[in-house]
Amino acid sequence: MDFTKTELEAVLFAASKDGSRFNLNGVLVEKARIIATDGHRLHMVDAGDDVLPSEVPSKPVILARTDLIDLKRSIKNGDRVTMKPDPEVRGSELVRVIVADGKHSDVTVIDGEYPKYRQVFKSTEGKPTATITINAHYLKDACMAVIKAGGHRGSAMKLEVFDELSPIRITSGPVTCVVMPLRA
Repeated sequence: MDFTKTELEAVLFAASKDGSRFNLNGVLVEKARIIATDGHRLHMVDAGDDVLPSEVPSKPVILARTDLIDLKRSIKNGDRVTMKPDPEVRGSELVRVIVADGKHSDVTVIDGEYPKYRQVFKSTEGKPTATITINAHYLKDACMAVIKAGGHRGSAMKLEVFDELSPIRITSGPVTCVVMPLRA
């Protein structure tokens, strides 16, 4: 299974840093996906349907976040990384990751059960009721503005979407920001 540094970063962002939740301290590699969650958010990268069975672990594995962070530092932007089972790697404690220039890194496998992440997607199965396209930078800026101006760093904010043509309203405490949808 191949992925880029950017895809790895996107998933690692959601991996737990809480040492007491060892099974969340890693990234799940399953079929053609890499998934991470800290119990509050879930990030997933899907490599698609063109992944050969020989390119993925025979069973899901949880790879250590710290090893993947070290690996990320050695990857150049734009390089693709191949993660695959390797018979040279001893036992099931490690998975070999091959970087574009032929170098490799062995990543620790965490022994544990990963949360049943598919339950998160049950509510999103089928056809969505509305699809909204927005500028991601505007959404990020609005969220940051609500956090900073509201003085509620780390607290919840409310995101309201009414339909695919209406603006998105982001509120926390007394502060509200609105992001307009992009027109097709």
